[in-house]
Amino acid sequence: MSQSQQSENAESQNYTREPAIRATGHEINLAKYDFKTGDGERDPKYQLLPSGAGANRVLVAGTLMDVVDSSQEGDGSYLRAQVATATETVYISANQYQPEVRSFLSDAETPQYVVMSAKMDYYNPEDTGEVEDRKVSLKPEWIQTTDGDRRDEVVFENAMATLERMDDSETENIQTLKAHADEQYEHDEEFDRAEVREEAVGVLEDLDVEYGRVSSAGAAGDDAEEPEKVAA
Repeated sequence: MSQSQQSENAESQNYTREPAIRATGHEINLAKYDFKTGDGERDPKYQLLPSGAGANRVLVAGTLMDVVDSSQEGDGSYLRAQVATATETVYISANQYQPEVRSFLSDAETPQYVVMSAKMDYYNPEDTGEVEDRKVSLKPEWIQTTDGDRRDEVVFENAMATLERMDDSETENIQTLKAHADEQYEHDEEFDRAEVREEAVGVLEDLDVEYGRVSSAGAAGDDAEEPEKVAA
């Protein structure tokens, strides 16, 4: 085995999968600025959430809608879809490098409840290079059909996680990221941290849950493992 192969294997063994961050659809759509914590090629890229988190991937539940073929050949090699979350619609895509997700979307009947773990990214339709002009896009790593109870469970946990970050005034990393978000989104008229909190509280109200009565143990935390696959 060559030295370069040994180095690659060592890097692979040291690679840690980033946990899926729980956030509302509204907050996800605001996360237009990306950053890295290191200079290495394998260092993960994060999207900066207004509540004070860096998200490499997010856990989302909602209603799958409007699957369209966006490939130039019309062969289904590139699909786009919308997922209506409890707060806002998020936009997802799948290409030939995501065969399982693309197959799911191609065969899916809409509307239907889904849950997914997706990598975060953005695109700039105007190609201005400005943060405020970017649009968030999600690339699912897995997506599956779910039921209303599971959908509500994930929606609840996502709203709780957002609120806990919003109300955290002691964790230094969270406060640093909030300050960084204020700096990066200074010119983005859509950015409103107070509204992020209001949207999350609204989710709990819709679920008939009072935030003040829910302990932090009510949320499942940030680490989301891939569930068992369920047939669509």
